[in-house]
Amino acid sequence: MTNLFERLLNEKPTLLADGATATNLFSLGLQSGHAPELWNIDEPEKIARHYRSFIKAGSDIVLTNTFGGTRYRLKLHQAENRVTELNIAAARLLKAEIEASGRDVVIAGSIGPTGEILAPLGELQADDAVAAFAEQALALKTGGADVLWIETMSSREEVELDLRLPEAKSGDSGKNDRQLIINVSQDGTLTVSGRKVTFEALRQKLAAAVRRNKDQAVLVRGDKSAQFGVGLRVLDTCRLAKI
Repeated sequence: MTNLFERLLNEKPTLLADGATATNLFSLGLQSGHAPELWNIDEPEKIARHYRSFIKAGSDIVLTNTFGGTRYRLKLHQAENRVTELNIAAARLLKAEIEASGRDVVIAGSIGPTGEILAPLGELQADDAVAAFAEQALALKTGGADVLWIETMSSREEVELDLRLPEAKSGDSGKNDRQLIINVSQDGTLTVSGRKVTFEALRQKLAAAVRRNKDQAVLVRGDKSAQFGVGLRVLDTCRLAKI
């Protein structure tokens, strides 16, 4: 399956993404300590305005306002039972703005960390974390996300659990055709919690994840000033998907 994200990668040497979601929402009136995700329902025009600004600026990829959209983050705001509602709303608001613009823009379903500490050091069990990520991913897919954008992870273990998303049921015969995007650093390593994970180690985990679901495409994206080519070279070595 080739979706919009893969098509744009084939058509353009570089894709321009948005950025600084929280900073922009603060400029629209978001208060410190308030969950941005609640605005997907409470202040939809402000979220739409945020999306619209990046679409008009020429972004090829715009992230949904769902960085803290797992049940564990939303629990801090007594909204843990609103995961599906809030994530679907975020994606649909973005989809509507893109359709109104007449441009081809990728909807990147933002998934951030749970904020919990995994067992045995903490109380969060691995299967529960995967279930939380899958719950959010399914809602984003339902809302229209083209890719899953896993970002700003501070735990290597959570990154590894995110790689199990292709195995998680997606509501359509267990298949999940959303791409995964994972940030890596320019020097060929993934940096989390001050530790380095080499491309080779990550390559093996990605390759295993894709072997378990051949319809899943995985892109490893370079952060900072690195461009998509860094990740695409990793994909070449992995022989993953159709990119």
